[in-house]
Amino acid sequence: MKATVLYFSSSGKTGDLATRLSEELRRLGCKVLSTSLDEARRSDLGQCDAVFIGSPAWSGEQVAPALDEFVRGHSERLAGARVAMFGSYDWGEGRYFDALGEYLRSQAVTVHGRPLLSRQSEPELTDEAVTEFVAEVLAEAGRPEE
Repeated sequence: MKATVLYFSSSGKTGDLATRLSEELRRLGCKVLSTSLDEARRSDLGQCDAVFIGSPAWSGEQVAPALDEFVRGHSERLAGARVAMFGSYDWGEGRYFDALGEYLRSQAVTVHGRPLLSRQSEPELTDEAVTEFVAEVLAEAGRPEE
């Protein structure tokens, strides 16, 4: 199974979460491309079984604008992949991926039901939470849980 972990991180928290997701995917035997938005190319989104998109909350309740623009601009490359979202936020309800998820669904992209979110005022996500999230996404992408 192939997976791409694409992320934007401003404080490092979302980048750390991207690393943890990538490590779990590799532990399960996936071929993983992990790339920050600064290094991302259009081709990074194609030919994957799963794409993990990460962003901190921007101005409270939106995905970082540059990441949002990149994903929307290349959404056709996500056809056939299961898309899952992750990130960190400090205040608000943590619903900042809602608009991007709705847009991707309108483009016939399959989006995982819930993002993996880390609230900065709460303890760090446990390894079990990361493992469970990855297992859910891979099961929905067509790979049975191990």
